[in-house]
Amino acid sequence: FDGDTPSKPFGDESEFTFTPDNQGVVFSAREAGKSEPWSTNFDLYQVAISAPGQLTNLTDANDAWDTGPVYSPDGKTLAYRAMARPGFEADKYAIFLRDVATGETRQLAADWDRSADTLQWSRDGRTLYTTAGDVGQTRLFSIDVRRGTVIPLTGEGHVSAFQQTPSGFVFAQDSLTRPSELFVKTFRGREMPARITNVNPQLDALAFGEAEQFDFPGWNNETVHGYVIKPANYVEGQKYPVAFLIHGGPQGSFGNGWSYRWNPGTYAGAGYAVVMIDFHGSTGYGQAFTDSISQHWGDRPFEDLQKGWAAAQSKYSFLDGDNACALGASYGGYMINWIAGNWPGEFKCLVN
Repeated sequence: FDGDTPSKPFGDESEFTFTPDNQGVVFSAREAGKSEPWSTNFDLYQVAISAPGQLTNLTDANDAWDTGPVYSPDGKTLAYRAMARPGFEADKYAIFLRDVATGETRQLAADWDRSADTLQWSRDGRTLYTTAGDVGQTRLFSIDVRRGTVIPLTGEGHVSAFQQTPSGFVFAQDSLTRPSELFVKTFRGREMPARITNVNPQLDALAFGEAEQFDFPGWNNETVHGYVIKPANYVEGQKYPVAFLIHGGPQGSFGNGWSYRWNPGTYAGAGYAVVMIDFHGSTGYGQAFTDSISQHWGDRPFEDLQKGWAAAQSKYSFLDGDNACALGASYGGYMINWIAGNWPGEFKCLVN
């Protein structure tokens, strides 16, 4: 078999696992070859340690992406994530359960319109835990394995990793105003998480801009969300120049999370207000919202950016709309070029 696990360039240890008897491995991989650059046909393969090279394809029926295998505590069920559309890397990751004895597979929480990340089983095997983008946040969710009921366990912020403890969870969470810290929370889910680390105490003495999420009617009169961030040391009644940031992907999000690349806090700290729009095509708002950008790379997102910029200026009087710069990279850079040709004169500068 010629293929990579973990996959390149972004794969990790969640793409393989040992079988319950520790005598084999299940891994996700895509066959190398001429079709590899545009194929998303990752399958789950099982191989015995005593018989290297003798692979069984567990997901041959699905020509789209299959990944993230995790066995239930009793070893009877294999949970994994799968996309439905071959060749489409921005499809939703749905959750599937495979009966180890019979091979019968069923989808879990089929009506949950979010894309699941890495899965963990509860110790009693009755619940799966995962994270997913959700309207500008990335939350930790519990999913009842029998009924498929989905419950969010965290609120605002971006949960990047989590692990179960005897009484609940420890998880890493960041936000627009703080890089990752560790928090603890019980299984009950009613209390606020308690922060247990202070990795960057020097940040306590620094001023960060206050962030606020807003929404407006965008393309097709559908609700679109964005963030406005005040400059650090904001003074009521003053107007401030604006950095209008456009995210890449385009299937991505400028939500409530810390970034080491396009961090809006660097602009807020320099005295700018910041506006960011999660236009049609962004993730965390349902798969139809993400799909809506396909074959509409310029028109629908562009309409959202125009309407979002107008809505932000109408709602936040401290934005100096005559003194603004639009910035973006990757797809954001594509949109900067689009703005240059289709919306000239709106911004004092464009940064691609």
